[in-house]
Amino acid sequence: MPIRSSAYAACAVVVAALVVGAAAPVAAAPPPDPARPGPSGSVGAPGVGDPFFPNAGNGGIDVQDYDLRLAYSPGTKRLEGTATLRIVATQDLSRFDLDLRGFTLGTVAVDGLPATTGRSGQELQIPPKRPLRISKDETLAMRFGTSPAPARHAAAGARPRRRDR
Repeated sequence: MPIRSSAYAACAVVVAALVVGAAAPVAAAPPPDPARPGPSGSVGAPGVGDPFFPNAGNGGIDVQDYDLRLAYSPGTKRLEGTATLRIVATQDLSRFDLDLRGFTLGTVAVDGLPATTGRSGQELQIPPKRPLRISKDETLAMRFGTSPAPARHAAAGARPRRRDR
């Protein structure tokens, strides 16, 4: 497969992962207990309730805009980048989740303040230093990296290969 196709496929995977919501463990505190609300606000739902994909999307936030900055190094096959999302809380939140698989996270900040993170399956759990307030614009910035592998599922962009070739 040409390097150009691999780089485009890797970028498509990043965009898809962040647009849907947004797997190595993150060096952070243990994930917050979803059953306990934070000091001010509630915990956003890990999904939006779709019957076929119950954990897809994220309750409590509405992503207004996102900016992705990606760098792919063919020599090391390493993809690194930053994602900056403009989000609006649909309820007061002490924590919100994003869908994220297969990336090692660097720093995460909400409105310029560093945030700890936790992981639970595909959910990246973010309890901001300050609770998010309903209807207020917030900025989420994340650094991430990965060494992409070929997609294993046709829906993720891989084409089935014929066995007779």
